[in-house]
Amino acid sequence: MKRLSKGISDIVSNVLIVLVVIALASAFLLWGTGTLTQTQQTGTQNVQTYGASTQKAVSIDALACSANSLTIRNTGSVSFAVTDVTVYVNEVAVTPTGAGWTGTVAVGATKTGTVTLASGDAVRVTVAGAAVGASSRCA
Repeated sequence: MKRLSKGISDIVSNVLIVLVVIALASAFLLWGTGTLTQTQQTGTQNVQTYGASTQKAVSIDALACSANSLTIRNTGSVSFAVTDVTVYVNEVAVTPTGAGWTGTVAVGATKTGTVTLASGDAVRVTVAGAAVGASSRCA
């Protein structure tokens, strides 16, 4: 008796299964490589961003309220421009003036500027990209 067989042979079906598994494995490998690369780039950017921010630091070196004078000191490990410094008097941003308030503040160096101050004023200084600033109050 003659056997009629319809469909695909065992060999062809096995080859198709192997090809499908290889295709799925390749797709997974490509996806995983892309995800890993993206995660690695994001991590590198975060380290660069937050690493730089911890290197900048500022303190109030002198606050002469009666003379309207503010002196800051760079206590970080990198220089920064005075344009990166924001001074707040009673939580209102002010821009110091004067010949000493220009250029770059080198590590350990000071800069002195003039701001209008009164007794009891709260003074806060921050540097762009720094995690922590400094604060003081006029006596």
